[in-house]
Amino acid sequence: MKKFNKQYYLDFILAVIFIFTLGVTSISNNTLLNLTLKLVSVIFFSVMTVLRLKFIYDIKVKNVLQIFVTDLKIPFFKKLTAVFAITFLILSATLTYSYNASYGIWKLLNLVLVMFPFLFLVLINMNHKSAKLYEMFVKVTEIFLVTGSLLVFLIEPFDYLGMEYKLSLERWSHVVFGRVSGFLFLFYLLHLLLLKEKVTIYNLLIIAVSGYSIYLTGLRAAIVGLIIIIPSILIATFYFKREFIRIVKLAAVLVVVLVLGLLLNNTNESSERLGKISSIVTTGETDDGAVNARLDGWIVGWEMIVDSPILGRGIGGYNSDFKDYEIQKLIKYPHNLFIELVVELGLVGWVLSTFLIAIVLSMLWKYLANCRIDVPIGKHRDFAKNAQKGRDINFGIRSHFSILISAYFLVIFSLWLGMFSKDISSQSLLWVSLVVLSWKSNAMMMD
Repeated sequence: MKKFNKQYYLDFILAVIFIFTLGVTSISNNTLLNLTLKLVSVIFFSVMTVLRLKFIYDIKVKNVLQIFVTDLKIPFFKKLTAVFAITFLILSATLTYSYNASYGIWKLLNLVLVMFPFLFLVLINMNHKSAKLYEMFVKVTEIFLVTGSLLVFLIEPFDYLGMEYKLSLERWSHVVFGRVSGFLFLFYLLHLLLLKEKVTIYNLLIIAVSGYSIYLTGLRAAIVGLIIIIPSILIATFYFKREFIRIVKLAAVLVVVLVLGLLLNNTNESSERLGKISSIVTTGETDDGAVNARLDGWIVGWEMIVDSPILGRGIGGYNSDFKDYEIQKLIKYPHNLFIELVVELGLVGWVLSTFLIAIVLSMLWKYLANCRIDVPIGKHRDFAKNAQKGRDINFGIRSHFSILISAYFLVIFSLWLGMFSKDISSQSLLWVSLVVLSWKSNAMMMD
């Protein structure tokens, strides 16, 4: 068939590598093996980006560099480069007084060698024929959700008590898999609600199967986060699109998955893990080691903030001896993004945390005020005109708004996950969704 050309296969491979890179960059164990795996993944992603651009513009590989240079001259890329440079300088400066400079260097290497290049490559790909790439990403997401779910059902690969990451087909990290699958599940749900013309039984089955597999991961942050966020998404969809039947279909499937999960699996490990969270609400305590470790880590983090409120303890400084607390021997970071920022960066951390929250809230207000998808296109003539200035003109104006709304909810979900696991350098879901949201918002709202 005609559509199965070289670009089709290049987009497919690129989308697969992108999802794989999302996963490996979420690994927070800083070992040479894991860093090498992350670097190899980003290198493969960059190679596929070069080949894709070569095919799109029918140029030699050496001339693709000029495209990179041209893209980096775009005002948004200049601002992003400045943000990365300032971030690097601030974090590097804290190494001079860090309580654990060697661990801080590991985190800095992950950011500079892996995360920053990955984010740039994502945006560069979005700047060139992103409509076709988006369509391919949806297909690859479907494949990932279905095959991942089937493997979860068949081999039950999760070891909830394991404290060490192992590269094995038989033992997966329920944290990494649960985070990535939860993120992609939410993306796919948003796609069905806001962008897809017609929701089919096939789509509903994917939602049902993948939703149930996320429950089986036992990743409580993802499960609870989805339960909290999805009702808001359904309400927002009704506000923006007024498609009641579509919302009811998907909401009914989600409710059935939730009810069946609770009724049919009230004795499995996932149910037990969720039950240990509810015991905190009812009794104020739990015997779950992972939950208690996080609570203890947050308490220690707050004491560190009180101890070093201005400069903080420097990047990597949380992973150091502090008042002989035993918890410091078990965890290397507080499993909370905001606590980590303030502990290690002091006042700068407070500013960054406040700024991050302010961005999220200001964008929400902006969308509520301006982005009604069901409004006739003529009402958005200024936005449509601005959208035509860039290269990304394949999406209609309604699609642009839908992508903005989707990216916003993905940022919220990723930020929620960041409250319970991973450190600054491994929050790939948050950083990717945040730069995509900023990029699309900038493209739509520029003068």
